[in-house]
Amino acid sequence: MNLFAKMTLSIVGMLFTVFILFYWFNHNSMEFTKREITTSNVNKLAFFQSQVDMSVEQFSNMAFMLKQEPEAVKFQVDQSTDAWFDVITNKNALMEKVNLQSAASSWNNYVIVYSPLTGDFVASGWAPPPDFSDIDSRPTEEWTYRAGEGGLHASHFVFRSTDPSSVVVDPSQANVLVEIGLSADYLVRQLDQFKEGTNGDPFFYHPEHGFIANASADRGLLSEIAAFVPASAEQGSMNVEWNGQQYLINFVRSGLLGWSLVDYIPLDRVFQPIVAMNRYFTFASLSLVVAALLSALLLYRNVQSPIRELVHGVRRLQEGKFAIQVRPRSKGNEFEYLFAQFNQFSRQISELIENVSASKIRIKDAELRQLQSQINPHFLYNCLAFIQSNALLDNAKAVVAMTQALSHYYRYTISVRSSHALLSEELKLVRNYLEIQKMQLRRFDYEVVMPDGMLEHKVPKLILQPIVENAIVHGVEVAIGQGRIRIEGSEDEDGFRLTVENSGVHTPEQLPKMLEERKNESVDGPSGFGLYNVHQRLLHAYGPGSGLSFGLSPLGGLKATLTMKRPFRGEDAE
Repeated sequence: MNLFAKMTLSIVGMLFTVFILFYWFNHNSMEFTKREITTSNVNKLAFFQSQVDMSVEQFSNMAFMLKQEPEAVKFQVDQSTDAWFDVITNKNALMEKVNLQSAASSWNNYVIVYSPLTGDFVASGWAPPPDFSDIDSRPTEEWTYRAGEGGLHASHFVFRSTDPSSVVVDPSQANVLVEIGLSADYLVRQLDQFKEGTNGDPFFYHPEHGFIANASADRGLLSEIAAFVPASAEQGSMNVEWNGQQYLINFVRSGLLGWSLVDYIPLDRVFQPIVAMNRYFTFASLSLVVAALLSALLLYRNVQSPIRELVHGVRRLQEGKFAIQVRPRSKGNEFEYLFAQFNQFSRQISELIENVSASKIRIKDAELRQLQSQINPHFLYNCLAFIQSNALLDNAKAVVAMTQALSHYYRYTISVRSSHALLSEELKLVRNYLEIQKMQLRRFDYEVVMPDGMLEHKVPKLILQPIVENAIVHGVEVAIGQGRIRIEGSEDEDGFRLTVENSGVHTPEQLPKMLEERKNESVDGPSGFGLYNVHQRLLHAYGPGSGLSFGLSPLGGLKATLTMKRPFRGEDAE
């Protein structure tokens, strides 16, 4: 991925991150706003409902207090035997107390004290004509609702209390009955005040009696909203959709009146500032995207295009075309200087490459000669001593075998025609070396197991002999009894491997680890330098993943593995 693509992706990534963050912020802002509005509105509804219930509770307590007044107790009995003046006086005193209690509240109300025994009653306020014909069926000690037609027959809430309270089931048997009526118009005025300064439209709702709305309410919409309010729930909130618009509905139910105070808010109206901000942000984002595209175009023309030309020139250099020259498309900027320096650099490389190549060839030849000179001189001394001993013993057959093997061995090792050879040639050298050693030691056997398909593979020259020599010197010679050397090859899609195993007794488990560290260090001595040399030559010839590794062998000694990855690059590869 080039620089321009990375910068473009960075810009896109930043814009994408901004969009994601804005979406997250916008979503959380709406959720937080909705949650806060819900909590605030429910609290306001609960407070308003508690004020209404408190006023209703005061009127309930008024009924209990009035029926305990002495005038009310005297009003319960038959006063036909009392003086007419005393009856009027008692009734007027009761009337004053009733009017006083009724006038103490701002809620438009009436109070009626009725004696079922005498049929007489006392009324205050705007009380409608008393009608106790349904005294046997109307419930007492709870509030009920009477729908009216206006005037004295306006809609109102009614509460009846009897004395004694034990005749609640049959009020006709009571000594006295107190009825209190509360005008529903008072709630309308309270709803109008509650609505001021809010986005809602509060109303009272009852599943059987409908709703009591504020003066400016949309009654058609109230009927639709009221249908969503559950009849038995005490308090709650919900989101509903009606006529393509979202509404937030909050409700609190009165425990005394049995009506629910409901308020609904159009969410579109609440979220209008946020939606407007979204529009501004969208416009700003589109402007930013256009600016980013223009910046990317300028960046591509003035930066990416020259860089691409330079990269193309470098790749041509990598391909060996050192005469490449690049031309700047624009002048007067930093890239003109870079192009000029690149052209000068390519010319200098073209002039020096031949000298470098010649020097590398001479260096590789010197390294190979150095490797050939590192062959252990004791090996040659032992071979000459063997020839001398067998010549003195007139063992011509042994002398001929040794001289032939030794001549083949040195003819191959001192040859400098190439730094690599076929695997079959390397194995032939190793067999000659093993035969020479076997004639001297006479107490080890060897085995070479190699697939025919591997024999034509190219390998670095003298890559296997140092490992076999280490196996004999440090494995077979120091062990007691008959020794064994096993050389095996294997191949797969990635490359091929050569393993050299030797027998032994009680080989330390830490030895492979020590050799793994040793192969990366050019230590003194033929053995240490040989491991380092083999490992480095494999890395140069086959690349990463190739090299020398060690482990314990099932034969009891050490196992050395030469790993060669495809393809063979030659030891001249950098």
